[in-house]
Amino acid sequence: MRERFHAWRSVLVLVSLLGLLLIGCAPSQENPGTSFNSGDTAASAFDAGSAPAPVSNGSPGEAIKVHGHWTIEVRNPDGTIAEVRDFENALLGGTGAETLAKVLGRQYSVGGLTIQLYADAPGNCPFRLDGGQHGYIVESAYPSSETYFFKNLVLNVPAAPDPNANKLVLSGTATAIRAGNISQVDTAVKRLDPSSPPSGTYPAPGAGHALTRTTLASMVNLSAGQQVAVTVVISFS
Repeated sequence: MRERFHAWRSVLVLVSLLGLLLIGCAPSQENPGTSFNSGDTAASAFDAGSAPAPVSNGSPGEAIKVHGHWTIEVRNPDGTIAEVRDFENALLGGTGAETLAKVLGRQYSVGGLTIQLYADAPGNCPFRLDGGQHGYIVESAYPSSETYFFKNLVLNVPAAPDPNANKLVLSGTATAIRAGNISQVDTAVKRLDPSSPPSGTYPAPGAGHALTRTTLASMVNLSAGQQVAVTVVISFS
């Protein structure tokens, strides 16, 4: 009986690890102890999904937890740090759960990933002047020349002795061109044909599927020239 229990537990841990290497997700909400001082076509394609739902897989008596820790660092034009926000992310119960299941079931292959930054209302996005509500941090192959797509997203799985060893780390930056705010953040992925190898490609602009979403307890307010450095660390226990 003990050998059977450990065998099932090993299978479940492997499934969770495969999911983490493909996408980012995690339960819980923004850390209330950290404070701050300070509808377009592409958006609708990324903004798919239902309300956040926690992920839970596990063997009898013990759950396997998936974590997605976010850090948003606001930098002034002179390089000084204005503020830092830390919070946890949540898997979307709709498109997020569906995409995870279909990737693991080999119905899709993984394409380019995206970090999506929402303002609280159209016209309040600090990264654009056209009245849109979203800015994006994407990988370099994203097929759009719009300036509110920041093509510097990097994926990494560090090795020991890095504190994030064997965790999936997404990181990138976006620079404000006007005053505005960030009220919500997403991660999204482009789902490729199952015969395609995993890659950082986006066959069509705006063709991503939302995986995770968090609404911030208080907005990140930005001024023109300030930069946000975003890091998402995906892990499990």
